[in-house]
Amino acid sequence: MIIIMNQKKLCYGSAIRALDFAMTNYPPACERFVDVMGLKTAFPAFMGKIPTTKNKKRSKEELEERLISLVASLFGKKVEF
Repeated sequence: MIIIMNQKKLCYGSAIRALDFAMTNYPPACERFVDVMGLKTAFPAFMGKIPTTKNKKRSKEELEERLISLVASLFGKKVEF
């Protein structure tokens, strides 16, 4: 998933979604994400430097929600929206 995120193609959102699912309530996946420099590829999305689809507003909001959930997983907290 990190490789897909580095390519910054339209499947970036799907990679974030898969990582969010994998890292929720599973600390070994969180540790692996940090070990392979996943934060370096995830944080540009917070700055808006990611590709978007036709429905920009909805896709951007969903991506931000997934990223917040991903970061919350790294802190070990459960966040519900």
